[in-house]
Amino acid sequence: MQQFRSRLRHRWVPLCIVLLITVFQVLPGPRPVDDAYITFRYARHLANGQGFVYNIDQHVLGTTTPLFTLLLAALRVLLPGVDFPWLAILISAACDVMTIVLLRRLIIAFGQSPFVASIVALAYLLSPVRLGVALGGMETSLVVMLLVAASEAYVARRRVNQAALFSAFAVLARPDAILLPVMLALYEVFFRRRVPWKAGLIFAAVLTPWLVFAQIYFGSLLPTSITAKTQAYFLPSTSALTTLMDFVVLRVPLKDGVVPTATVGVGLFVLLTLYVLGVRSTVRAQPCAWPLVLYPFLYIVGLALGNPVIFAWYYPPLLIWLDTFVLLGIAALLGSKHFSWSRQVVWLAGVSMLLLIQWNGVLTKMQPPPVTLRQRENVYAQAASTLRDEIAPGSRVALPEIGVLGYALDRAYIIDTVGLVSPEAIPYLLRQRAPGQEFDYAISTEVMTALKPDYLIALEIFARPTLLQSPEFLEAYQLIKTFEASDFGSGGLLVFRRKS
Repeated sequence: MQQFRSRLRHRWVPLCIVLLITVFQVLPGPRPVDDAYITFRYARHLANGQGFVYNIDQHVLGTTTPLFTLLLAALRVLLPGVDFPWLAILISAACDVMTIVLLRRLIIAFGQSPFVASIVALAYLLSPVRLGVALGGMETSLVVMLLVAASEAYVARRRVNQAALFSAFAVLARPDAILLPVMLALYEVFFRRRVPWKAGLIFAAVLTPWLVFAQIYFGSLLPTSITAKTQAYFLPSTSALTTLMDFVVLRVPLKDGVVPTATVGVGLFVLLTLYVLGVRSTVRAQPCAWPLVLYPFLYIVGLALGNPVIFAWYYPPLLIWLDTFVLLGIAALLGSKHFSWSRQVVWLAGVSMLLLIQWNGVLTKMQPPPVTLRQRENVYAQAASTLRDEIAPGSRVALPEIGVLGYALDRAYIIDTVGLVSPEAIPYLLRQRAPGQEFDYAISTEVMTALKPDYLIALEIFARPTLLQSPEFLEAYQLIKTFEASDFGSGGLLVFRRKS
């Protein structure tokens, strides 16, 4: 009996993790965001033997996650009857289980008790932002798992070579993961006074085959989507920083209005105070945890300098370390790593408060998603179902958002007016905001004039300041259908067909 209790005590956390992820993440089913379907289309073509392509016979790298694409394609071959949204959610669930287990081990290595480590790990599991992103079909769960695996190998077990291996796979899952291996390498060189050449060789050995393939197959090492996004959107210079600060303080995953500066300042002061307290207790036990301590700050700086459009899937790599050290700061305030009963109650109240703030921010600022797709994606799916038989195979269809529509219209040749998978569109992108342009992006009239697609399917907000004001476009194209859609303040989803 005692042996059974001992086994149960050691296994309750993994069992609890699997149960919670199954209930909250797998049973509700996938709720993929539009961008996930870009990777799904690449993976489908790859699984069907048609190449690593978005449009057949057009070798353009428009996805930033080759590793996730390969995993999806491989699973589709093994499980041909399972749709890609379900394959994505199963991969994410498996990765999230590993993330929580590894995070708990890492926190114990920070000198914390198993009780504290378990609660902090479970708090990340129950984060609504993490959960929403995992349901969205993106590669984020895979990226975070590999980053945590690299961190656990480096800090908890001093396995530098293993850390390099996991870090390399993380970079193949998403390029911005390069931040962690760079920080670990700098710590090795400047603080441990050693050059990790073996780890460097392992890192290079994992990345080099893909880089060689990308250069030969696509003619470029960088995804076209990175170039396109820097030119297609017109954002205020502080857009990314403002959005990230709003999230850090209020835990709202998407920017919604202007947050008062005083609110942000007070919130940052409280969080930074707790963060510093958590860091002090950690680096005393594990000085090599400094790269993890600095990671959230450098991550924010990197995104602020690049100033991309901030989507929800940028948050989990920030959230996992930010909240870990904040919660450890609350533990440090209580004055002991091994709590009495009363201190456990206070500790759990602090953790619960942080989770309540996150859930409140999500539920008050965002509409809860429907059972399957989200609101905009549902409209796109409806339009694709209606138009699928009307659009002949091989027709050239222009789309400003190529996810759901591009995936569903699988027989069409997709022209991405943003340029993510259509480099031919990039020279014709707007060079400055169009007169009266309210949204960050608008379809360039020059793209339509130069590339002459047979159809255009776009939210009205994307065409309002440009195409709908262009006599040349209105003379060449006929509006054939309108679907109800109000996303971004749009006046519907418009379907245009080129006049014969």
